[in-house]
Amino acid sequence: EFPEYPFEELVERFGQEKKNQFTPGLLFYLLRAKPLKTFYKLNVHAALTPKDIYEFFEPIFSQARLLERKWHLTGITPKVTVFLDEINTCSCLGLLKEVLIDRTFYGEKIPENIFIVAACNPHRGNSVFVHENERKSETWVRGSYNVHRLHPTIKFLKWDYGFLDSQQEDDYIKVKMRMIKGGTLTDHLSGMIGQSQKLMRQYAAEHLKLAYNFSNEVSKKLSHSCVSQRDIQRIFTFYEWLIKGYHNFGRERFREIEVDENSIQEHAVLVALGLVYYLRLNEKYREKYKKDLKRTQIRAKTVDEALKEEMDFYSGHLSIPRGIAKTQALMENLFCT
Repeated sequence: EFPEYPFEELVERFGQEKKNQFTPGLLFYLLRAKPLKTFYKLNVHAALTPKDIYEFFEPIFSQARLLERKWHLTGITPKVTVFLDEINTCSCLGLLKEVLIDRTFYGEKIPENIFIVAACNPHRGNSVFVHENERKSETWVRGSYNVHRLHPTIKFLKWDYGFLDSQQEDDYIKVKMRMIKGGTLTDHLSGMIGQSQKLMRQYAAEHLKLAYNFSNEVSKKLSHSCVSQRDIQRIFTFYEWLIKGYHNFGRERFREIEVDENSIQEHAVLVALGLVYYLRLNEKYREKYKKDLKRTQIRAKTVDEALKEEMDFYSGHLSIPRGIAKTQALMENLFCT
């Protein structure tokens, strides 16, 4: 955002003087400028209301109009990009349809220099139907979220860009691990994360086939979206947070007598895997996941042991009233909270 006095006045004033006097004036002008944000993201969710959407867009429209005024002499108006993530998880699809398709907001035209793009989730059917059917067999994973059908006009513009295949996903994980300096264990730690993604899909396919009598092909196809790049990102978010905490608390927080950097890194990955994958599973699949993951590990510690060690450390710093049993369920809830 440039100072209030017009840029053309600066050009006219200094343009009439020598060129060597124009540069200092221009630099003075630029140094007084403030950066303006040109990318906005709205994480759409079930609790989002029309008022929330209005409060999100209102300052964006004001900024877009400001850019139009400030840049009109150049003939090039900067774009403001708006990304709406998971648009079909809320009940305001009519309003979002107006924004995306009609290019209006409550009947008012959206500025031309605003570019809006959105992402949606695949519709998996009625969640009530899913829960009813889950009662017929053991539930392999806990939790769900609502996904609504897209408005027909939005659906017409939908583009399915597919998903990463197994090799691309493994390469993506390795690059992420290198970026946060995984050290000599980069390939090993990346392999544990990549294997976890594959195991979750394998377990999901098994459950879908058992619960709904789907064919192997259909079960495998539907199970692919049970985990995604978002889960991978969660792993790295937890991993970095844990590593930072270990270095702050010191190595004496670990039970092992001697702990090297590689041990700390694997422990952090195990705890992150426990938070993102292990705790989502029921008892049967937790045991299966622990054994399957152990085959990819270097050290003897299992995912449940690393998770218990972490939960015991944090619960030891909590004041739990006498008479309350420290059950596994309580420890998991306290730790995840």
